[in-house]
Amino acid sequence: MKHVFLNAKITAGEQITFDEAKAEIMSFTKLSAQDIEDLADPTLTQEDRELVIKVYRDAGKAAEPSTWDKIMQVLGLVVQIAGVIAPIAGAVNAVIGVVTAAKNA
Repeated sequence: MKHVFLNAKITAGEQITFDEAKAEIMSFTKLSAQDIEDLADPTLTQEDRELVIKVYRDAGKAAEPSTWDKIMQVLGLVVQIAGVIAPIAGAVNAVIGVVTAAKNA
């Protein structure tokens, strides 16, 4: 039931917590909670963030552009990491290709 509630919040574009975002992303990718935390690390350089995304793509954890669209949609609803959404989107675009702009970007 909790997942249905979370899905409704995401569909409605409501804010969610970082923990909720990690749980949702883990439900449709092979990314772990640590992978997602690493991606959202505010201390990463853009080059490091691109490398992280390449590693995830090459490992088959999140390879498709449509998967990254959904990841960015979910992360864009998390106020706690709003400052890193644009850098993540830029790195994804550089590595994966064009993705939909996140809400907080």
